[in-house]
Amino acid sequence: MPHLAQTRKGWQNEHLGSFILSRFSFCASPITVSDDLGSDFFCCLFDVRRQKGVQVVLPRNSFAIQIKSSALPIDLTKKIPYLLGLEIPFFVGVVNQEKPSLKIYSGEYLPYFFSWKGRPRRLRAKLVDYRVGPDSCCESFGTLKWRLLFPLVTKVSAQASQGQLEDAVSRLQGICERTQGNIMSRRAEEHIYTFAGRPSTRMLAGVGSVKYFRENFYNRLAEAYLNFLWMIRNGRIVDKAEVRVYLDVFRNLKKRGTRFPRRVSKRYSELRAALNANN
Repeated sequence: MPHLAQTRKGWQNEHLGSFILSRFSFCASPITVSDDLGSDFFCCLFDVRRQKGVQVVLPRNSFAIQIKSSALPIDLTKKIPYLLGLEIPFFVGVVNQEKPSLKIYSGEYLPYFFSWKGRPRRLRAKLVDYRVGPDSCCESFGTLKWRLLFPLVTKVSAQASQGQLEDAVSRLQGICERTQGNIMSRRAEEHIYTFAGRPSTRMLAGVGSVKYFRENFYNRLAEAYLNFLWMIRNGRIVDKAEVRVYLDVFRNLKKRGTRFPRRVSKRYSELRAALNANN
């Protein structure tokens, strides 16, 4: 049975993409077509360092990537459930066989987009070679139909020098760290997102956040009490007036009927006792 030329070219692109990715990351791919979950490769960035006279490879951040042969828009509609559940950053790589190279485009705005716009009916990825910000990361083309912009991160040739590979790793690692934090923020329903540039933080309120913001606030208040308690017990300088402001937050909310989780009320009592003993 003859092979389809387009299918064969796709395999070639994947192999070339795999080779280039393997120069700066550990790569794993689905073994069979039936295992294809929506990404061609799962990668783990690495740094090459010298330790005790020998070069060693140190793993860094992980990400998923889909390999394409052109920068044309990509229909991600069928991948929406996969992308909603994905807990590592997602990229798109575009292979050039004539000048063996790989352009890598970032899906870093996916967690922010899903929280901001909700689950779309149609979703396309638009690969762009210019800078994108959180306010301009998507374009509407109908009701619940969105194009999400994937900005170019880096271009890596098959013959890239070690310095060029290190630059690619640095760029990818920065995006992976931010995106991983944004994914976790969305998972925790905190909805505080960080990006490159200024302003670097975006906060979202709405369906998800409005259900959980009180619980998240209680956790942060307990964290503040624990840190003040640690400072007092370890002889650190503490602004007692500041501590009392935090304690007043608990007292004022308690007066109006707020029922705090025990983890908060316990830390409040411990901190108040430590502060009084320290006077």
